Amino acid sequence: MGIFSRIFGIRKINNISSDLDKKQNDNIVELLELKSFLDELLKKNQYISKREFLSSVDKKKDVLHFFDVLIQSQMLENFCKSNRQSVQEITAALDECNKINEIIDFHNEQYIKQALINEREYFDGILKKVDKNILLDEDQRRVILTDEDYCLVIAGAGAGKTTTVAAKVKFLVDKKNIKPSQILVVSFTNKAVNELKEKINKELEIDCPIATFHSVGNAIININTPEEKLNIVDQSKLYFVIRDYFRNAILQNESIVNKLIMFFASYFDAPYEGDDLNSFFNNIAKANFSTLRSDLEDFKREIIDTRTKKSVTIQNEVLRSQQEVEIANFLYLNNIEYEYEPIYQYNITYYRKPYTPDFIIYQDDKCAYIEHFGITESGKNNRYSDEELTRYKKAVNDKVRLHNEHGTVLIYTFSGYNDNRPLIMHLKEELESKGFKLKPRSNKEIMEMLVTGEENRYIRKLLNLICRFISNFKVNGYSDDEFNRMYHSTQNVRSRLFLDICNDCYLEYERWLNENKAVDFEDMINESAITKNNSIVSDYVEIIKADLEPILFNKFVLNDVIYIILNALQNISVKKYYNKTILINVLIESNNKIIIDNNLIQIPEYGQLKNMSYDDIDTIIEWMINKHLILRTKERYPVLHSTYEGLHYSKYIGIKEMKQLKEYLEKEVVTWKW
Repeated sequence: MGIFSRIFGIRKINNISSDLDKKQNDNIVELLELKSFLDELLKKNQYISKREFLSSVDKKKDVLHFFDVLIQSQMLENFCKSNRQSVQEITAALDECNKINEIIDFHNEQYIKQALINEREYFDGILKKVDKNILLDEDQRRVILTDEDYCLVIAGAGAGKTTTVAAKVKFLVDKKNIKPSQILVVSFTNKAVNELKEKINKELEIDCPIATFHSVGNAIININTPEEKLNIVDQSKLYFVIRDYFRNAILQNESIVNKLIMFFASYFDAPYEGDDLNSFFNNIAKANFSTLRSDLEDFKREIIDTRTKKSVTIQNEVLRSQQEVEIANFLYLNNIEYEYEPIYQYNITYYRKPYTPDFIIYQDDKCAYIEHFGITESGKNNRYSDEELTRYKKAVNDKVRLHNEHGTVLIYTFSGYNDNRPLIMHLKEELESKGFKLKPRSNKEIMEMLVTGEENRYIRKLLNLICRFISNFKVNGYSDDEFNRMYHSTQNVRSRLFLDICNDCYLEYERWLNENKAVDFEDMINESAITKNNSIVSDYVEIIKADLEPILFNKFVLNDVIYIILNALQNISVKKYYNKTILINVLIESNNKIIIDNNLIQIPEYGQLKNMSYDDIDTIIEWMINKHLILRTKERYPVLHSTYEGLHYSKYIGIKEMKQLKEYLEKEVVTWKW
């Protein structure tokens, strides 16, 4: 097929019918309409927010793409000539539409600069009822004048954030004619709320609601179920629930215990003195995990005490180096008693103080000393100068000779070996050669040591890591089935171990919340956002199906697929579980725990698209979001709900759009035809 055939369809350019001419002309009309709309918008003496123009531009993206292809194909001039249209006019319109974000930004900046001059007197006295001495700086005034959908202000303590919020509320009431009842002010703390109430409600006499996130969220949640009062728990509850779970229950789960041991042994703050941690973890990932699971011979752990900045062992001892920690942990794991830096049994002084070997070890009637030398077997250490290295080697020889002279057993190790085997493997061989028997402790015993007692910094660090993960997991609106997706999306052994551990802890935490009829801060925000979004479409309960000729994709009628998705979303929304993953799993007849527990299998659309692939449904939903049939909440809470266009999509979706969807699914390069 030739280039013209691929771009324009099967007809040649000189044989275009009147119908196609009309489509061409329609593209021109739509482009000029968009430019006219933007021109009128830019004439307004006001701040222009993105909601005022982005949707209009987005609805014309196919038209803009049409002309972009013409320009890239160097055919715009011929097209304009055949349609008796000025190339300059079309080019100017395209340039404005394609650069609209920059144009609007420039307009807004000029508006703010002028408003700062025109409204100087107003801003000078905007908070005189609060304190006549308050004078807003330029940054504060810019924040107040910025009328964007989302406005993030970052400032330190004492910078005047509360003052700015109060002034913003007054500006909205005075200059934008916003009713106080339509303004909601929220903050995290009661202290901040009380301060805002004092300034806004009392001193400025603006009767708008002011409350904490917790109270607002709780109020929204209880709108539909006022009889069911939920307990909103403090964010610290997650830590204590998981901590108690580690102490009391997790040790009974052999599978999780083994995963924890493996994670601790090889990954969590594993001592490593090189620069490339990625290489280290890649090497670990290729290790013999059966050895790690059974013998625990590579158990490595390093954690830095926040006060002393030194390394800490499993038994919470502060040692001088990471490799000494490794040795101490190996001895503990294999039931060999040890004492760190004991005074040598003979009166020997070094540098005006008694000689203290690194370790003394005991087993039955056997006793030995261990010295760990911070040089390689070949006598190298890049951190020492030649002179320092010479002195260090002399000290090593002196210590070896001292033990020989007094007949004490000395086991010594190096920071690196010529055969490139780990330190621990050499230590194991030396211990066994001196008659010491390795008696590995059970996983349960090790875990009991790790999880008992508040003083263990190692377990606290792990618990904090798990809590941060679960908190962020919930903030993103994810449910339990997302763990499975994450697990299968990576081949990284470390990541999979951590996900398994977190999944178990997450289920325990959710169980605790359900038993106690409680929600945490993340639940409250998600639930209140969902409830609030439901109210947006509460007046529209019927999805109106578009009357279109069948457009097939893999034997599915795309019009029917869209209708099924929208109805499923509407029915799921009633039950307040409607992120994209849940929606797709309902459609493909998944029977995961979330769907079963919330009785989503009773939704009429359950399993209606079970023969369609997950990825195809995902692609269609993203297309529907792009076409404004579905709205995905922005920022932190990606839940879905139907829009007015989605509920009445027959008014917004035609054959042209459906063909585009088909071509998009089939991954054709050109998604439009003349």
